[in-house]
Amino acid sequence: MNPQRDTVDIGEAVGVLRRRWRWVAAGVLTGLVIAVVVGFVFGPRYKGRTTVVLRSAQAGQGGTLGGEASGILSAGSLVSLLSGATGFDTELEILTSRSTVGAVVDSLGLQAIVEAPKALPRTALFSSAHWDPLALGGVYHFERSGSEYRVSGPGAGGPARPGSVYHLGRSILTLRAEGLPERFVVRLIS
Repeated sequence: MNPQRDTVDIGEAVGVLRRRWRWVAAGVLTGLVIAVVVGFVFGPRYKGRTTVVLRSAQAGQGGTLGGEASGILSAGSLVSLLSGATGFDTELEILTSRSTVGAVVDSLGLQAIVEAPKALPRTALFSSAHWDPLALGGVYHFERSGSEYRVSGPGAGGPARPGSVYHLGRSILTLRAEGLPERFVVRLIS
């Protein structure tokens, strides 16, 4: 009888790997080939952009990256010294960021621009509107056909009735019940 061993001899394991090196190499190469194929077929799923804003340590201001200590150069002030950056650059970057501009557009209802008739404000066409930020942008043509409007444009479907809710893709709008022109054109900005 040969009793079972509970230990593994390192030398024996290395010997097995040396004898079977072709199988180890084939497994590694197979894994690399699969990784390359998957990388090319599926590609990146997410792309992002970020901005890091460092505030410099100037007299009377807080918020430095490295803290405030007399005689010590903080990381924020070092960046400021090397780049010549001012507070204006920071505020400009924040004001032009996508999230800030998007919030302003949403709060002012600027997602829809009336292109025809030119002098007509958006509120003259829609009594209420919820513009989804993920909705498709594009030009939408509304043309009266009897008691309703035919709507053409990306994602448009079905007639729009004055005074009723109309779903334009993911956006929800209500045409005014009265005083609408025979035809009008609205550009949605995504």
